[in-house]
Amino acid sequence: MIYLASSLSKEVPNDTLPVRPLAIHKQLDKTLAGLPEAKRFISTRIAIHLKRAVNLASKKAVTDKNQCILIMGASGSGKTYLMETAAAITKIPFVSVSAAGLTEEGYVGTGLSGVLYALMKKHPNKNFAQYGICFLDEWDKRVQPRREREGFSQGVQSEALRMMEGTEVEIETRNPSKNPSFDTKGLMFVFAGAFEGLEKIYNRKTANTVAGFFTSNDDDAFKSMKDNALRDALVEYGMLPEFINRLSGILTLPTPTPNDMLELIRFENGPLELCNRRLMGLGAELVADDRAADALAKFACDTRSYARGIQLMLQGLSDQLVYEGVQGRIAIEPDDLRRLGMGKHLRLSKTAAPCASDLPDLFGARGSEDSSQRSDMRFQISEDVSRPAVD
Repeated sequence: MIYLASSLSKEVPNDTLPVRPLAIHKQLDKTLAGLPEAKRFISTRIAIHLKRAVNLASKKAVTDKNQCILIMGASGSGKTYLMETAAAITKIPFVSVSAAGLTEEGYVGTGLSGVLYALMKKHPNKNFAQYGICFLDEWDKRVQPRREREGFSQGVQSEALRMMEGTEVEIETRNPSKNPSFDTKGLMFVFAGAFEGLEKIYNRKTANTVAGFFTSNDDDAFKSMKDNALRDALVEYGMLPEFINRLSGILTLPTPTPNDMLELIRFENGPLELCNRRLMGLGAELVADDRAADALAKFACDTRSYARGIQLMLQGLSDQLVYEGVQGRIAIEPDDLRRLGMGKHLRLSKTAAPCASDLPDLFGARGSEDSSQRSDMRFQISEDVSRPAVD
């Protein structure tokens, strides 16, 4: 059965789970702004996965299948960060791989076994890694048929389906005689992507001309979506019917709005706060008033970069503060964002640009000289350096 996050109906009772979904949800609230339905969905899926992993590790009988979910949302809407944070909270092995470059086994390129290799490389303990989460981003680019490559795309999906069902996979290494085998029955698979164009297919099939399910202000249409219509839309998009039937659930993240971006900017553990924590040791702090916050949120939505765009913009501002050696509370101006977005340098009024003579002796290159005298040392260039004669 396929359902959306907003229509979750079947959940495992909390007293049978090693970790309550509500506890995971509360921890996510401390790290992520907004997305209450998405947090509820992911918290429940993670808790069920943990319960299944505990049973498998204890050699208990397991009748339910492993968790395999699909997350759809615009680039920068928080798909990867949401899953990565949930895995970190519960200390589950996690690996994120771009599916855009995956190929069918036997062809030139990286096969799906490379995902397991990346998981084991990140978490060498095989007994621990076999209960991890494999996050395959840009799955829409892998499943969408490209004319002559349609069969090739279906081959990758079929191999993914085989791993989802649970099987022994041989992981190729440089030494073929020592290739380890990996049992996938304890893994949780997460397939994510923007799935651009799917909304139009769905609206055509449901004759819904109001708004699609990627919009956050269309609650009625979002909740009234029918499983069959979404399934047919995904099949037309290029996904195998048997692959869709194997999914435990589908999560659709709404496209972020300027208000969502403002909430993110003002969030306690948001990108602005994290940026200032890095600048704290340098004696600098970025301050965004309402005008600057509005401009930053508008930039993120206009460029469709969303949370990632805010992070990149703040990173660019902090990099220039570090380069110029500016200290103190620096107010962000809307014009600063405009200039930075155009690739121009900012006009900082209070600077202390370092030069070579201000560089400290970080590596003790001056031997055992007294440290109190090192601050007065300067790099000097000898004027009597001999130059090669030129005929």
